[in-house]
Amino acid sequence: MTTTVLERLLSAEPGSIAPAVILPGDPLRAQFIAENFLEAPRLVNEARGMLCYTGTYQGAPVSVLGTGMGASSITASALELIERYGAKTLIRVGTCGSWNPEVHVRDVILVEATTLEGNATYDEFGRYDVVPTADYKLLKCASDSAAACGIPFKSGVVTTGDCLHPEAAMAERNGYLWQNHGILGVEMEGAYLYTVAARYEDVRALVVVTCSDHALYREEDASFEERQKSFCDMMRIALEVVKKQHEEGGCRA
Repeated sequence: MTTTVLERLLSAEPGSIAPAVILPGDPLRAQFIAENFLEAPRLVNEARGMLCYTGTYQGAPVSVLGTGMGASSITASALELIERYGAKTLIRVGTCGSWNPEVHVRDVILVEATTLEGNATYDEFGRYDVVPTADYKLLKCASDSAAACGIPFKSGVVTTGDCLHPEAAMAERNGYLWQNHGILGVEMEGAYLYTVAARYEDVRALVVVTCSDHALYREEDASFEERQKSFCDMMRIALEVVKKQHEEGGCRA
């Protein structure tokens, strides 16, 4: 299946973006990943402030693109990467909040599936519910990579919502509902990345997030600088998945 991409977001030249792309929301996190993890990174896009770098990670070609925040941004970015640049593997590395007492700030979460708080998929699915899920082989590969690197992680379901600052009473009601159903966190992009990737037979997606703020443990909240420049465990997991794919021709279950 293909989608008509009418508006270009990126000015990168054809062939300048690797088949595997790491997708932080914050462009400064993209820059941090490129400068601290990639060999010979080169800036291939800065249109719209969406910094994109291409280099290698331990010999594996990889790009990293700062997508911006929210449903529209991640959807448009993913579609253009797939249809204009031939991306096959898309891995979001971002942050989430949490109401879950079992989750703490700086915990890494491998996102198996997402619940969807917004309605951005209504035009595609109408009254039917969509269940956005990770690619199993990428998820298994990420789990194995984290274990091999000695990185603790949680694996489960997060909620994707459209509102960064919901009204307080609604946020509290939803938060306790999520907590009671084992939802590990809430973020703003994962469900849409999974939904876009599911349209294409040869495209796989994974979401890896780090908890950056917590409704129950406010004293643990991370600063903006920490969010941009630390949280390296999720970055390492994503890059190890890319390396394994490159070495093995795809993660083996």
